[in-house]
Amino acid sequence: MSRVVHIGNDVGRLQVRDRQLRAYHRDTKDLLGTAPLEDVDLVLADSTRGVFFDTHTLQALLAEDTTLVMCDNKHMPVGLLLPLAGSWNHTRILHAQIEMSAARRKRAWQQIVQAKIRAQARNLPHAHPVTRRLTQLAAEVRSGDTSNTEATAAKSYWSALFGQPFRRETRTRQAENGALDYGYAVLRSLVARSVVGAGMHPALGLHHIGRDNPYCLVDDLIEPLRPAIDSLVLKHETEPTLSPQLRVVLAKVVETPFTIGDRNGPLTFVMDIYAANVRQYILGETDKIETPVLNYDTSTQQDK
Repeated sequence: MSRVVHIGNDVGRLQVRDRQLRAYHRDTKDLLGTAPLEDVDLVLADSTRGVFFDTHTLQALLAEDTTLVMCDNKHMPVGLLLPLAGSWNHTRILHAQIEMSAARRKRAWQQIVQAKIRAQARNLPHAHPVTRRLTQLAAEVRSGDTSNTEATAAKSYWSALFGQPFRRETRTRQAENGALDYGYAVLRSLVARSVVGAGMHPALGLHHIGRDNPYCLVDDLIEPLRPAIDSLVLKHETEPTLSPQLRVVLAKVVETPFTIGDRNGPLTFVMDIYAANVRQYILGETDKIETPVLNYDTSTQQDK
């Protein structure tokens, strides 16, 4: 079972006891709820009043490969706690990441961009002219996306998805853009968890190379998953500011069903398969990167 625990202002303390994550009320100190630690994939601390964690609790979260995400006073995720230990040969993988040829990195990025554009197309009705355009663009992506097809696709995609005069703008914290930023931040935390869990160094990317970015590889692998957040935002009415209810919905992207290859499950499950496949690519054990595909609920899709 996959679970995200969303911590709001009512919670004053989190504690692990008998392998149960326990939340206590800030004022009354009463127990608000519990969750088996082995089922918790992500704890999202979204309180503007602060939450108390003891070191035992933090250690227990890390031991169960649970990611802790911290939000700022405007409810945007700003940091995360990830486990460093694992059963993989980190030295071998690290050298493979460093020594990977530029050509192989470019072929990886080509596959990732193709998967992202195809996922964007699936967010639109089949008969929409932009759907056909995106499908065509996905087939035209070159090694390394040297013609920046990703950006070309985005120009058509955003207006087709949300309508005119929508423009994708980051860090606005308003309406759809604020909801997208929040969802992407939660998604980024989950991808980081799987990247580290698969023994890879998150700072060594395939395409992203920012010297001040400790999550370059994460920002590569998140791209085909972003349209899942777009779909969630589209399905829920967005208010001028990001509501607590929508934050909860977006945080539950970790429970959303996906398919990767011939396997199905919540994103927490398929993300680990995705990361393991990328590790195989880095080690030269495969030339194909399989990416998760959102399992759409046909009852809520737009005229598919």
